Amino acid sequence: MRRLAGLCLLLVLLTGACRQDDPAVTPEPGQTEAKPTFAPGSYMAELQKEGKIRIGVKYDVPQFGALNPATGKPEGFDVELGNIIARKLGVRTEFVEAVSKNRIPFLLEDKVDLVISTMTINEERKKEIDFSNVYYIAEQRLLVKTASPIKDVADLNAQKATVCSVKGSTSETNVKIAAPNAQTNLQDGYSQCFQLLQNDQVQAMTTDNVILVGFRKNDPANFKITGKPFSKEPYGMGIKKGRIGFVEFVNEVLTEVKQDGTWVRLYDKWVKPLTEESATPPPDTATAEAPTGPVTAGPGPSPAPG
Repeated sequence: MRRLAGLCLLLVLLTGACRQDDPAVTPEPGQTEAKPTFAPGSYMAELQKEGKIRIGVKYDVPQFGALNPATGKPEGFDVELGNIIARKLGVRTEFVEAVSKNRIPFLLEDKVDLVISTMTINEERKKEIDFSNVYYIAEQRLLVKTASPIKDVADLNAQKATVCSVKGSTSETNVKIAAPNAQTNLQDGYSQCFQLLQNDQVQAMTTDNVILVGFRKNDPANFKITGKPFSKEPYGMGIKKGRIGFVEFVNEVLTEVKQDGTWVRLYDKWVKPLTEESATPPPDTATAEAPTGPVTAGPGPSPAPG
């Protein structure tokens, strides 16, 4: 028995949890579920004591994190991943709107416990916070009006066009490098950028392709995604440094989600209807790729479906 307890303690140190049963799933009314057991002092034990986990998500990114006006609650790929993590902890979920510019401050100021908010893993951010393994990989492109003469980011630069991006995002940084002559209009959220594009107050909107596809679906006849990708954006979940065992726990959940078919199910539900393409779970690690200077003209892919 003591040897078993010792092995359990070792598992706790390595993964942050010693489960006697499967992690609790939110029970139906009248049902009960045994909660998982976590090591005292681990962040998971703290969250269990609190009874909830606060997760920062986007409220304006269709298919990943968007507020449903009928329910008043966020929904999407990121939101469902957050709910899965909460169930594995045996706690309830409290979602907090986290736009690009405040995702890291919210973690550092303890306003949220976890950020799942289409956030790219890069070396600069890793100096401030920890990241989970990669759970999605996107690429940056442009959204323009269908009749726009802008075919790619090189045209954006050459025409000194106005382009909208979001404060605190890698998209903001990338477009300033790729098209330094473009006039950048920065907003707090993607929906604000799309509204500016609709009203011809900017000539383009730029961010990750899967986000752009979500906005284009509102009016596919009048908008197109254009130009070749000019960045690679591996998404990770943000975690404040020093959270004992929490990164390991989240990665354990992600591994299970990728291996048991849940990732594909969520992709098929939220993303495939837009991309019209099947996908497999991404590798656990991937390196972000950003432009190092102005992007030169060249042939790009056809406008994305959606």
